[in-house]
Amino acid sequence: MTTNNELSRDIAFSGHYSYKIQDDRVILCISQITNHRPLDNISGTLAIELKGYHQDGHYLVLASTTIGQLTGQHLLADCHYDLVFQMPPAGSWQLALEVHEWEGEQYVLMDQQFFEQPYYIPDAVPCSAEEGPSAATAALKEEIPLTDAPVDQINTKGESKPAIPKASKKPKTSTEKKAKASINKSSQEELLRVKGIPKKVVNEMIEQRPFSSWEAVLLIKGMGPKLLKKLRDGLKLN
Repeated sequence: MTTNNELSRDIAFSGHYSYKIQDDRVILCISQITNHRPLDNISGTLAIELKGYHQDGHYLVLASTTIGQLTGQHLLADCHYDLVFQMPPAGSWQLALEVHEWEGEQYVLMDQQFFEQPYYIPDAVPCSAEEGPSAATAALKEEIPLTDAPVDQINTKGESKPAIPKASKKPKTSTEKKAKASINKSSQEELLRVKGIPKKVVNEMIEQRPFSSWEAVLLIKGMGPKLLKKLRDGLKLN
């Protein structure tokens, strides 16, 4: 568990934050995510990432999800995100919790907090996600009280995201690949051509995009694991 004592960003983490890795899932626990801007300043779409930085300088996104927009002088409190975890290659990794904001063309880093304990994967040794020295980091055991905070509280406690359906291994022709509609870029007419997609889901999709992951797509009203599995042959993120 790590504590963030200083806020240097308009949109930032505060209080305690931690992670717990179990097989191919990771649970992120964050006390608060706050928009410190004026009341009428609504953020762009926010994305949470667990990122691994290798000692040689490169990095990998190990888990991510979008959490929507946040009104100025408001916060998300006691957040728990159950996400798909991408195991990094062998080596020593410094993990960081990051919040990014969509600014029209790309996501921009708003706050970044590193965990003190490195996450280590041995060379040439099969290992589960729990074998790293920091993999058993405990989740938060108590709520962090809000003190002197001139903001409203929005509680996201208890929400968990279903696992992403595995893509079919059936070979696809180049024609089928070209026929896929982009969730983030295609028009309403192009999305409605996807077999089995409800019009209401398309409208919600267009209103809420961009999406940075399939986990975020699952949060669309009317979408679920079964429906997404049926639509994956006709959809792509970008």
